[in-house]
Order: sequence, then structure tokens, then C-alpha cells
Amino acid sequence: MPKDKRPYITVTLDMPDHPKYAGLNRAQKMLLIEGWIHCAKYLTDGVMDIKVWNKFGTNRDRISLLDCESVATNSDGTSVLFVDYLEHQSSRSEVEAKRNQARSAGQKGGRAKAAKASGTSSDPLSETLAPATDPLSDPSSGSVAEVEIEREVRRKEEKTSSSASPQKAKPASAKGTRLPADWTPSPDLVEAMENECPGLNLRGEHLVFADYWHGVAGARGVKADWDATWRNWMRKAYRENSGGRRLRQIGGQQNLTARELNIAQAERFKSNPNLELLRAAGLEPANLHALPGGQ
Repeated sequence: MPKDKRPYITVTLDMPDHPKYAGLNRAQKMLLIEGWIHCAKYLTDGVMDIKVWNKFGTNRDRISLLDCESVATNSDGTSVLFVDYLEHQSSRSEVEAKRNQARSAGQKGGRAKAAKASGTSSDPLSETLAPATDPLSDPSSGSVAEVEIEREVRRKEEKTSSSASPQKAKPASAKGTRLPADWTPSPDLVEAMENECPGLNLRGEHLVFADYWHGVAGARGVKADWDATWRNWMRKAYRENSGGRRLRQIGGQQNLTARELNIAQAERFKSNPNLELLRAAGLEPANLHALPGGQ
């Protein structure tokens, strides 16, 4: 049976039940996959115009993807970025390189067959100067389809030979970084969020934000754009606070949201808890020695 010649994207087998997407329902997961397909089809390297994005799914589903950090908005709000897209899908430069390679191989093979049929040899100089044609315009082109189908295999081969081909290596920024210990938002970013989220305690939310992401282990704590992650965190906090869920001030302690209080409750049981956050919540570190097995 012949191979399927259509292009495709990469979706891992554990994607539907991966912890990163645990908070998404079936429709929201499908919305994320449709976004990947759009970016692969138009070779956008994971970027989608905000006008196009707003036509995908429902507003509730789009907000859910922003909340789980699968999608992030850029600084001026004109587009969204599918986080970690280039970790699993081919970039525009990789696709174009494979197209050029397939075009060159197809031209050489076609001229060799023609020369063999006519009983003459091909001219190397004329091969070099021959006009290029785009094999993608011909859906029956087996060479290009083969390249598309074996994309994943080629990517693995390129990774093993990355030291010999540094021009194909992905930029470090595409892989993301952990939140630096001294990271703070820029004054312009703070001003923009003060206007977008009036009345929100940005300083208090930032302390919770930094403690949370410094404590997240593994790949989940790595982000490509910390400015976008910070903006989405503040927007989510503002939505929760604007719904009337801010707790009353008790005993002279600072006001905390329900989500902040939940984080503070979990902080009590850490070996080195954030005392400032506990004081804001009016809590004391838990007595770990009283737990079973304690001394």
C-alpha cells in the first residue's frame, strides 16, 4: 500500500492526557491542534495574527489556552504565539531547505532519465543553469511527498549532525528559559498592565508569580516569553478579583485573592516557605515534625 503523501504535523501520543493540558476539555485541545495545523500550513513558525486567532473556537476556549500557557499574546497585542511550537514542528527555514533539496534532486533525476532515454549524457553546466521549477505545484511529485512524510526522520538526523551543520541549529531563545532570580517586568509593561487591570495589586501578584515559577520543576518551568507569561498571569488575577472574590481584610493582614490564599496554604508545607507570603495570608509554617514519621 503506498505511503500517504500529504503533509502533517507532529502530535505526541500522550498529548490528550499530558499534565500540561489537564485543565483543558476536548474542544479546547482540538482548538490547540487546529492552531498548530494553521501555523504549519502557512509556515508562520507558531505565530498567528490576532484577527485570525479571534475566529478560532469560542472566547472561553481561547482564554483557557492562554491560562494554561499554551498560547501567549505578544507585547502589542497584534498576534499570539503557540508556546514551544518549534520544539515539535518544522520551522519555515527547515521546510524551505527541504523543498530546495527535493527540487535539486528532482531536476537531476529528471535530466538523467531524459539523457538515458535519448542515449546522450547530460551537461553539468546546463544542469547548474537550468531554471528551477517548484515540485510542490505538482501534487503527484513523489520526491517532495517523500520528504514531507519522512520529515520526522530527517529532523532526528539533523539533530545528530547539528555540530557539523550549525546553520540549521535552532536559536536558543526558541527553547525558552527558566525565570531568572532577579527578573522584574519593565516599567512600560507595568504601566500597560496598570491601565489594563486597574486596582490590581501588581506588586503582590508579582511576588506570588515569582515564587510560583521559581518553584516549578522540569520543562513546565521553562518559557519562551516571560513578559507574555507575566501579562497572562496578571490578566487571570484581575478576572478573578473583578468577580468579587477578593477576601475581606482580617486582623490587619493584606488582602489576598482566593487563588493567592490557596498558594499560601501550599507554601506552609515547604521546607523553606516564603514567610512574606504566609504573613500576608495570616498563616504560620506548618509543624512538619507532627506529621507521621516526624521526630
